[in-house]
This record gives sequence, structure tokens and C-alpha cells, in this order.
Amino acid sequence: MAALMTSEQSNQDKVNRLIRECRAAGLLILPPDINESGSRFTVAGGAIRFGLGAVKGLGEAAIESIIEAREKGAPFAGLYDFCERVDTQKVNHRVLDTLIKCGAFDRSGQGAHRAALCLAADEALAAGARLQRDRRHGQMNMFDLLAAGDPSDSARPADAPGPATAPWPENVRLNFEKEALGFFITGHPLDRFEVELGLLDTVPVEKLSGRPDRAEVRLGGVVADLKTKKDKRGQDFAYLTLEDQTGSIEILVWAKVLEKCQAWLSAEGKEQVVVVTGTVEAGVKAEDGEKGRAVKVKANEILPLAEAFEKKTQALTLKLPRAGLDRETLALLSGAARNFRGSASVYLHLAEPGGVAVYKLQATLRPCRELVDSLGRLFPSTGA
Repeated sequence: MAALMTSEQSNQDKVNRLIRECRAAGLLILPPDINESGSRFTVAGGAIRFGLGAVKGLGEAAIESIIEAREKGAPFAGLYDFCERVDTQKVNHRVLDTLIKCGAFDRSGQGAHRAALCLAADEALAAGARLQRDRRHGQMNMFDLLAAGDPSDSARPADAPGPATAPWPENVRLNFEKEALGFFITGHPLDRFEVELGLLDTVPVEKLSGRPDRAEVRLGGVVADLKTKKDKRGQDFAYLTLEDQTGSIEILVWAKVLEKCQAWLSAEGKEQVVVVTGTVEAGVKAEDGEKGRAVKVKANEILPLAEAFEKKTQALTLKLPRAGLDRETLALLSGAARNFRGSASVYLHLAEPGGVAVYKLQATLRPCRELVDSLGRLFPSTGA
């Protein structure tokens, strides 16, 4: 698989497909690493390590400089050590920024998170360039002398920590990662919405191939791209690329549907999580002159995930064992009902030795992530 990905590393779609195949087979894909990655994808301890040659914007000269500096001495101790030892004329700010954002410094030993490293990048590059300039001019500092002229054995203090700043939120970190690699490697923006997407009964993209033509489906995913065009009547329509953990699909959004969601889709931009209800339309073609361009799903409705979760959930079921159900537990449930008043019916399933007793509660609740989290904290061992 590493060899296959290397042979296709200039084709993001094919690499993405191979990554999904690896994950389906239980093979772990590791992000790039300044101390382990070569130019190609390689096998590392039973996993596959991302190659530097597949990182966007890294030319051969920069990659060769990194590998050469690493092979001449010890592993890079961190950002400043890296900038002192690689050729800063080949590894410039753009290259360094990309390496940080894709996670290549995560295991360098410095301990700083990606946001701090990005803030320190300019200073580290300037310090490295000064040191290299001094060496070219025959000037050596005290630590160079102690190291007997070998920068890899430098006796200078440990690599400087990154500046004090908050780590990037997970969605920002993942978006930067995808920007640098073309893929989400260390996680996916949908991972934290697994509960909502499961309750909405969304279909994974990879399962669409088995659906019959004109079957209605509900998909949940991240907006990876949105291209607006004009039809023959001069109305706007769009191609929306929806991506989940299993793949991506192009959604055809005709004018009537687009009119209802275009404002917030454009305002929020890419990487927002949406729910698309539509029909499988294998033979639909666009009206923009691109003959033969088939799309797999025609959208009937597009909603932000939070809104879809609230609107599409008509009932909630809470499963609890009857044993141990006391006044205190009921009081906790009543408290949750007061905090999340809404329109969804609530059913209580009580497990008994002879089966399950079902009760419909008078309370109606507002389906949302906060409610699910609250119930999970109240009843952590019930699987509610």
C-alpha cells in the first residue's frame, strides 16, 4: 500500500481512495514527521508514514535539504534546531509553515503545539539563517566550538519552547492539516458529531453505490467545495462537494433549493457540517454545457447539522434499567427536561426481567448536542 500511494502521490483523489482502503483494512496512516519521513510513503512499525513528497508545496530541493541534514547528525530536537541545520534558502517560511500545519513537528520533542510553532516560525528561520551566515563567514559561537564544529552535536541549550498562545481549535487544526496534505489524517471534523449523524440515520458516502436510482437518502458531511453556475434560464444552481470519513460525493443543488440555503452556505464557507436530503440521480446532467457530467445525488433540502438535528428528530428514547430507578434519578431527568424544552416527544424504555416497559412522558424536549451530552453525564452507565 505504501508503494501504491507513492506511485500515485501526485494524484490526490487516488491517494485519498488508497488511504480509505488502508483504514478499512485496519492499517494506520501516520502524518509526516521531520525525523522519520522520507520523500515517499514508507512502512513504520506496522503503519504507513506519510511521505514528504506528498505534502503540498514541498519541492525536491527542500525535501533533500531536510533528509540530508537529518542523516548528518542526530534527530531534530525541535523547530530552532531544525532551522539551524537545514538550508534556509531552500526551506523557506512557506515550507516551514506547511510542515508545522500538517503535523510534521508534532513528535519533534519540543512539546509546543502547532499554533505556537507557527508563531515562532519567523524567529526560528531568522535565527537559523544568521547562524548559517556566520558559519559561511567563518564566525563560530561558543556552542559551535563546544560541538567541535558539528551542528548536529550542538551543546547549546535545549530547543526554545514556542510562544505562549492557545492551541488551535480542533476544526482549525484539521482544516490546516487538510490544506497542507489534501486529506484529514489525525482526525476528521465529523468525528465529534457521530452521535447526531447516527441519530439522524445518515448514509455513509461509500454506501451510496448500492442504492437504487431515485432512492431518497440523507447524507451528513463537511462542505469541501461549492461551485455556483448559471442554468439556461439564468438562475443560479450549484455543485456541492460533500465529504465524510468514507469519501466524497458531488451534490447537484438546483435553483429552488439553492435559494433557501445559498446565503448561509456562502457566509459560513467551506468545512461547515451539513445534512443533505436528496435522491440518487445517476443520470442527471447539468445545464451548463458540460455534457455527460453525471451527479449521484440531487438535493431536495440542505440544512446546518444543528438545525437538521432539531427539526428532523421527532422523538427521543431513553433506555434505562428499572432497577435503581428512584426519585433522585427521576428528578435529574426532570431537570434536563426543564433545561431543554422543545417539540420532540420523549419515550422512556425501562428494562425489566420479563421485557421492556414503554412510557411516553408528558415532557417534550429540544433535540441538540447539549441535551445528548447532558443525558450522557446523568446516566453514564446505561447506554442511554
